[in-house]
Amino acid sequence: MCGSGTIPIEAALWANGIAPGSFKPDFSVRHWNNFDADLFTSVLEAQTNQNSLPSIIQGSDIQARAISMAKTNAKRAGVDDFIAWRTSLFETLQSAKTEPGLLVFNPPYGERISDQASLPALYTKIGEALRKYPGWKAGILMADPGLIKNIEHKPTQSIPLFNGAIECRLVLVDVH
Repeated sequence: MCGSGTIPIEAALWANGIAPGSFKPDFSVRHWNNFDADLFTSVLEAQTNQNSLPSIIQGSDIQARAISMAKTNAKRAGVDDFIAWRTSLFETLQSAKTEPGLLVFNPPYGERISDQASLPALYTKIGEALRKYPGWKAGILMADPGLIKNIEHKPTQSIPLFNGAIECRLVLVDVH
């Protein structure tokens, strides 16, 4: 469910202390009348602190094409060495971590890929898969927050946001 890899890539950037957008050559702030190039460079360098982290971030999708696209995007962002990619069903994933972590799901919204009628069963499968991770936290990006009841884990927080033009919620749960 990682699609083009945005969530694992952003996680790898954050985990490595890489400032958002720092790999882009042009910032619009550079065009301001009072732009201070030296100050900007020093702030950017201070924010960019690459660590040598092990590959603790995983991205998976059932479609090999999505994984291929995600790998390309990770390479462009300079974090391809920090993400382990798998073409697999989310239900079959296993974590190499022994201590609790964070799982993030970006399931289909019923807008493009999936039929709305199949979404309750998909969320039930997500809930079943989460049972393998007691003590972990999970974030599920969803367009229909009513589907959260199907995962059988009580939400601790619901954050409204947009994924492109689609109004969504990032629903956080503690896995028991």
